[in-house]
Amino acid sequence: MSSTLLDLAKQARLLSGILAGLFAAGCMSTAGENSSSLTGEWVVEDIAGRGMIDNSRATLVFGADGAFSGLASCNMMASAYRAAEDMLTIQPVSLTRAMCPLAILNQEALLVEQLSLVRSYRFDATKALILEGESVALVLARKP
Repeated sequence: MSSTLLDLAKQARLLSGILAGLFAAGCMSTAGENSSSLTGEWVVEDIAGRGMIDNSRATLVFGADGAFSGLASCNMMASAYRAAEDMLTIQPVSLTRAMCPLAILNQEALLVEQLSLVRSYRFDATKALILEGESVALVLARKP
């Protein structure tokens, strides 16, 4: 396959993942009245107590309309979320499929796994966002 066809295939996969996430967001109710402090972009600093690989970046974006997206470390992700008071659920995440170093892909897989376990959120004294599962911090992120 020529490099142009490979580039087109990558772009098609990216668009497919983004559209799936937007579709999921459209099928879900809005974020909730009490989630305004959650909305916006957050930079991930820790996943499951393991930190982040140096010079890697992961972001979480919570839209006011219930859309969820971000950079999972290598690939873009899209989904939908529902927040009510301190409760939070994130629908299964769709990812693009870029090739990246194995360590980055492993970090990304861990992030996606942890996002599926999120049941609530809170903010610590430094205003960091902490996504929690069953009484355990899963992801820590801060506004950029």
